[in-house]
Amino acid sequence: MRMAALRFWMAVLILSSGPVATLAQTCPQYAPSGGTIVTASGCGSASNPCPVGQPITLTIVPSSAPGQSCDTITWFFGDSTTATTNGNYSTAHTYAGANSSTYVSAKIQNSLGTNYAYNYYLTIANGFIILPTSAVTAVENSGAAHVQVQRSTSTGSVSVNYSTSNYSAIAGYRYVATSGTLTFSPGETIKTIDIPLIDNSVYDGDQAFNLNFSGLTNGYLLQGYSSSIAVTIKDDELPPSLAFSSNTYRASERDGSVTITVNRSGDLTRTVSVNYGDNVYSSGGTIPPLSGTLVFQSGETSKSFVIPITDNDFYDGDQTFQLSISNPSGGVLANGSYSLYASLTIADDEPRPVFSVSDISVVEGNSGTTSSNFVISMTGKMRNPTYFYLSGVSGTATSGVDYTLPPSSLTIAAGATSTTFPITIIGDTTVEPKRRPAVARFQSPAKPAAPAPSSTMIPVWDRRLKRWLSACGEPCFSASGHLRQCLRW
Repeated sequence: MRMAALRFWMAVLILSSGPVATLAQTCPQYAPSGGTIVTASGCGSASNPCPVGQPITLTIVPSSAPGQSCDTITWFFGDSTTATTNGNYSTAHTYAGANSSTYVSAKIQNSLGTNYAYNYYLTIANGFIILPTSAVTAVENSGAAHVQVQRSTSTGSVSVNYSTSNYSAIAGYRYVATSGTLTFSPGETIKTIDIPLIDNSVYDGDQAFNLNFSGLTNGYLLQGYSSSIAVTIKDDELPPSLAFSSNTYRASERDGSVTITVNRSGDLTRTVSVNYGDNVYSSGGTIPPLSGTLVFQSGETSKSFVIPITDNDFYDGDQTFQLSISNPSGGVLANGSYSLYASLTIADDEPRPVFSVSDISVVEGNSGTTSSNFVISMTGKMRNPTYFYLSGVSGTATSGVDYTLPPSSLTIAAGATSTTFPITIIGDTTVEPKRRPAVARFQSPAKPAAPAPSSTMIPVWDRRLKRWLSACGEPCFSASGHLRQCLRW
């Protein structure tokens, strides 16, 4: 018995000295880190939507710390449903309907904190109804507008409702109101909607109506962001077209006025208006600045406006002004732009002024100086001042010895027809039978009053020879005793 007891005791000791069991790991060791929610199949984009009515596996990818078994995840699927998993960072969910922007998120919690995971938007759909992306147009007299609608897959059937609504085009006047259901059978991917058009005889311009879509079935969505498209009706009547009766107009200053006519062609059934003006900012008073509006009533083909002309006594020369029509309402301009132009020329009825200079006679004297004035005249008035430049040309008479001239600049005032300038003759006692008198040359830069540069001869009395000498040294008096004309142009 002792031996047996001893053995048992030793056995117990041996058992007691065996390996120690591993203690359980403490959870949580850290707060959740949040993350991103992904789908197992990679679906969810607009080009690869997740299917309707089939389970979709959603998984949280932690942003840093891995998930823990004691984490509690609350899922928000974006369709008003939720689910909770404990320590499981994946779950499956089935969506009952299509949605182009399903917001999916999850709240992750443990005793150390809370964080969130997101998949901002999922596209849930079995396919898409594809509306035209380019402009849909139809000519008014074509009978109908044809709108082609497609779908992205050919599996199963799908239907979509459609209806028209007014925009600028009015149902019953430009088109027939239309509504219905478009159904794609299995295998069909293209269908056409026909909207009857009404062809009238009046120019209305291009107008549009809307074609609206709703009520898609079988988990389909409309592709893009709009549930309607615009259909434009192109008018087949010519628009009222406005143009000047001529590109150029001409009148005389003495006419008193000039009449400008604007013609209308094309559709004559509607009221059309257009602004007009003569674009005059400064015409010297020949015609005034003018503006207004011409209104064409139904059936009227032409309208006119009158521009008054002032007949003044100045020489202005022919003046050309620009006329315009602009901003048409109810019609268009013939050139298709915002403004159309013509020209108006007013012919001056005053002749172009001619210049002349009077001859003068001066007795030289034995000493000192003798002064006299030349008179420069014009045959007509100018609106603006006329300027001259004067210079002396010495022949046998020398400037500063036999004569002097004033400063070179001279002016005939606006509205005046003459001015004077002095010349001074220097006296001496020398007999100079061949002395040539001074020559004064002058010219005007002002157009159109001045002809060519001109000159005049000043006959000088030679007291020794007792006679007047001309520029050539010949007597200035004719045999009959009359003073010869010494003015030369």
